[in-house]
Amino acid sequence: MNKRLESKSKHAPALRDVLGAIVAGARAARNMVYSFALAGSVGVTSWYKRRARVVNEFPALRLCSASDRLLVVVPHPDDEVLACGGAILSALEAGASVHIVFLTLGDGFWIDAALLAHHWRPSWEDNLKLGQRRLREAQNASKSLGLPKENLFFLGYPDRGLMPMIRLEGSDAVYHSIYTGVDRVPYKEALSPEAQHTLGNLLGDLETVLERVKPTVLLAPSSRDAHPDHQASAELVARTLGSRRDIRRYEWIIHGGLEWPLPKGFHPRLALVPPPRGRGLSWERLDIDHDQVRTKSQAIGAHHSQVLLMSRYLNSFARRNELFAQVAAEESDEQPTQPDSGARKV
Repeated sequence: MNKRLESKSKHAPALRDVLGAIVAGARAARNMVYSFALAGSVGVTSWYKRRARVVNEFPALRLCSASDRLLVVVPHPDDEVLACGGAILSALEAGASVHIVFLTLGDGFWIDAALLAHHWRPSWEDNLKLGQRRLREAQNASKSLGLPKENLFFLGYPDRGLMPMIRLEGSDAVYHSIYTGVDRVPYKEALSPEAQHTLGNLLGDLETVLERVKPTVLLAPSSRDAHPDHQASAELVARTLGSRRDIRRYEWIIHGGLEWPLPKGFHPRLALVPPPRGRGLSWERLDIDHDQVRTKSQAIGAHHSQVLLMSRYLNSFARRNELFAQVAAEESDEQPTQPDSGARKV
């Protein structure tokens, strides 16, 4: 055996163990912080029961009918299932058409790339391989939900680079990814392969998707989400839609605050309670039946590269409901197409 390959094989389990220990340590630290936050007040069980009662008071959301066209906008593969898997299943069962657009392929998750490549310092090529893998995982997850590949749009812009692209001066300024070493879309499966990493190109691709899908309902991240790619996605969607009122837009949160969602792990009979970062939003509750929760969990499992690191966290989103808040269009002279749902703010 080649000495380099032999050495790589020899050290791979050790690197995996060390990386696993780092992740476990980070989780333990966060759990400790959360425990201190609850000390002297209420336990997790009491806190959860109180929040679950609030969820039951949210208005039930009927997202789509057979005449609707649903577009789900996500920054990374796996976000579509975590936040919207139940919504996708419900829309398909209602007879609506469903499409998903992935702004990035999550190729900047260096810890994941290191784990999969079995060495400490993943190369640009390793991160690009991770992006290709996550593209295939997104296709498999969508298949589990009942969506064909033709209903997926991959834009392939830089992971952890969406906000820097927005902040660059001018829509033609080119962003160079520190994770993949490229300044243009590197994936042949993308909507615009070889398009430079510019805000203008990204907004143009989003416009193209809107023109092709002509959505009546759109689900996208909230600007309150803690992840900068999610915040950027909210801003990009807002810029693209402007004051249009022919599309009902709802927002969702994944990175919602300290150790949310609780409890961790697969608990299909429990409610998904509002995230701390979503305080003040007018939440609506989309109920999911037991079979849909199981299907959603299977689709989560299709994102194998992520499950390797975060299985309990990811499965925390497979609950009996999902939460969405309607986003009002920007001020215009047009009248809204949808009356106030009466959603309750928390």
